Amino acid sequence: MSAPSAARAVLAVASNHLRMMSRTPFYLLMDLALPLLIAAVPMLLGRSFAGPGASSAFSANTGTNNPFLFMLLGSTQFVLVGGALFNVGSWVRRELQAGTLESVFATPNQRVTIVLGVCVYGLLKDLAILVVSLSVACLVLGARSFDLRVVAAIGWMVLGAIPTYAMAVAYAALVLQLREVSALTQLLQGATGLLMGVFFPVEILPKPLQVLAWCFPPTWSIHGMRSLLLGMSWRLGALERDLSVMLALAVIFPVLALLLFRRAEEKLLAAGGFGGL
Repeated sequence: MSAPSAARAVLAVASNHLRMMSRTPFYLLMDLALPLLIAAVPMLLGRSFAGPGASSAFSANTGTNNPFLFMLLGSTQFVLVGGALFNVGSWVRRELQAGTLESVFATPNQRVTIVLGVCVYGLLKDLAILVVSLSVACLVLGARSFDLRVVAAIGWMVLGAIPTYAMAVAYAALVLQLREVSALTQLLQGATGLLMGVFFPVEILPKPLQVLAWCFPPTWSIHGMRSLLLGMSWRLGALERDLSVMLALAVIFPVLALLLFRRAEEKLLAAGGFGGL
């Protein structure tokens, strides 16, 4: 398939999912509000139980004195990563249960192209969630607090979404093998929340978990957004170094995900196709 044909196929799949989402607007409203609701819980707990030295302790551990934005960025990234895994994995599982996955994959398009269309739909929804979260932060803290760093943070999120959705494609391959999505997604959401440092700096984790966390692309994504918007120190000491890691992850993870998905396809086709699931 030529590149223009593949691009049209990806956009067609994404457009179809956007139309389906428009029929259930309350789910979109829930996704838009979820980061704010998640961030509100630790914020209110902190204000209720923290002592007089809480602000200085938070600043010393995180490098910023803005807990609201720190936690809002964490909860937003948590929702985006969970949504990426759930969107792709749930779509594959739903098609399997309906018995339509094999007919969908029997179209002239490459199978991974169809999955990429689902990823593009998820990315567009992620952008809407991030814009809403940053807009609320601007209203609360003042728009002048960010200037053009908001645009840079959105660009950083888009770059970080490439390896994140590559993991979602790999997760789809896992769903094809295990035929499970709900329980596995909830388990992965809890693990990703821990590794990303949604409400705390990754540096307070035990050393083995820190090593694992920094192998996880969303950890770099959330840390970079916090560095851009909150002035926190970069992981490797400079924007250019962290950006080089993000670019490497954006190349390595899609390649690995494609290999895993192709391998899952081959195993299922050798076993008699998708219809037997």
